[in-house]
Amino acid sequence: MKNSIKSTLFIFLSIEILVIILLFKAMQINYLFMGNIKILSNSFFQVMAHDSIILFFILLSSYLSYLKITPYLISILFRIITLSIFALYIIDIFILESFATHIIIYDVFKYINYLPSYLNQHYILNIFTILSALILFFIIYLFIFKKFIITSFFHHSIFLFFLSISLITYTFANNGRYVHSWIFKNFIEYNYQILSQSRNYSEEFKKNIVIDDKIECETSIQNNKNIIILMVESLSSYQSNFFSGLNNWTPFLDTLAKENISFTNFHANGFMTEDAEISLLTGHLPIYAPEIFSDGGGVSFNGFYNIKESLPNILNSRGYNIEFITSADLNFSNTRTWTKSIGFKYMEGSLHSFYKNKKRFHFDAVEDKYLYHRVLNRIDKQSSKYFMFIKTVSSHIPFINPENGKNSEKETIKYVDKQIQFFYEKLKNKNFFKNGLLIIVGDHYPLKPLKKEEIKLFGTYKAHTSVPMVLIENKKKLNINSQFQQTDVFNSIKNYVSGQSCSSDLVGDFLVSKPLSPKYIYHRRGDNRGIISIFENNKVYNIKLNGDKTAIINQDKEIPNIINKINYERIQRQKNSQ
Repeated sequence: MKNSIKSTLFIFLSIEILVIILLFKAMQINYLFMGNIKILSNSFFQVMAHDSIILFFILLSSYLSYLKITPYLISILFRIITLSIFALYIIDIFILESFATHIIIYDVFKYINYLPSYLNQHYILNIFTILSALILFFIIYLFIFKKFIITSFFHHSIFLFFLSISLITYTFANNGRYVHSWIFKNFIEYNYQILSQSRNYSEEFKKNIVIDDKIECETSIQNNKNIIILMVESLSSYQSNFFSGLNNWTPFLDTLAKENISFTNFHANGFMTEDAEISLLTGHLPIYAPEIFSDGGGVSFNGFYNIKESLPNILNSRGYNIEFITSADLNFSNTRTWTKSIGFKYMEGSLHSFYKNKKRFHFDAVEDKYLYHRVLNRIDKQSSKYFMFIKTVSSHIPFINPENGKNSEKETIKYVDKQIQFFYEKLKNKNFFKNGLLIIVGDHYPLKPLKKEEIKLFGTYKAHTSVPMVLIENKKKLNINSQFQQTDVFNSIKNYVSGQSCSSDLVGDFLVSKPLSPKYIYHRRGDNRGIISIFENNKVYNIKLNGDKTAIINQDKEIPNIINKINYERIQRQKNSQ
């Protein structure tokens, strides 16, 4: 009798924990992504419906492990399956809340080496404590509870009832018409959904692909100024009062924007740093080849190596000394190999002796302050015209203020802004701007849920793409509100040093007397992988990558030249990767 009561309590407790976690996730998604906590809302129910199939398999494998007829070793196998699914489900909740995306197997391979340092910085418990607790729970579940064998009709009924409810609930799951309905899907459905981006093109399709960018060129003034691109990690428009009015975390950058050339309708072409580097330095859209998941696992930059028409190669042919300087680990995402392949003669990262004995943060990087000191040292050693690409790290999530160790986005961005001020003033004291051009640009929007205020200001899709850009050159003062994107930085500098201004519907030039804005802006989405968003002023088109069947979704209008461009770029990347 006592054993029966214990078994009943154990079963109900286990199911109750699962249901509570499921309810918690639904409430979190409702709050983080939909901006409300209405328990009866459709979004809440859709999360429950999609996740009920996960609950079903957890309960089923657990149920099978407790059957009397199940051999002990087989029951252990079922419990391992139960724990594995449960662990992935919990990790998915953590990733959704932290990065506004589902768990993706290729992301795991890419970031696994940096997970311990992230957890140590973001949470009180370190990774070893968490692992120890998980291992202890694993042992208890596998071995101590082995005596809980289901024999009574009542216990069978409990499991069968909840298994039935889970399956019935799943039948009400649908894809929905909400623009971010990918959020409702469970992590298995989501990973299956984004498989379309890996679907290859047929040989016939590849052979017949035709593209006409209709590029128009005219003669312009040739320049040979020193050029610095300062790419600031996770710098986004919503953080700035000048660029959004939502927050006032970048007062110095805002001052620079008011006193120089500012771009208040500027967009990132992708959702991660590698996307920005590809766009800024090669002018290519960061759209990867089919059959290659661009989310990690050693495939970052795949298809973008050895680009001959890269900014480093172009500037090197014009007599520039070209350098890539960051405080991050150059081995991460094969950055060292990639930068060398596109023409950089000098690359420097976290291993430089200048950073010896300095405190390290994410990606083995020191704080931005030391990076700027190092860059200034390199500038002092230049004997001819030069181009420098600088990549910062301090403002990467989880937003740790290096000065006090506090986990605060507001404080971290303010720290970053203060360091930009230090760097700018040092450049000014060196008379850099007498014959120099400085571009300050954000690399991408942080992987985090959007706020209602951002969506209201920028729109549902553009809010994920809006990053600040400021151009400082000879005290010129101008606000440019026409749309531009990161690939236009490449094209503008290329034109700037060549004496020929070229533009089209797909690429613009802002370094001419009358800035030429592209008709279309491209963005590779980080929330719904496999979708490319296209902006034509206030119009938004979403294109699903799907091999020969790549097409615009949820819209009647066709834009074949844009779809052809995407298909052509992906096929070219496939050829390059081979």
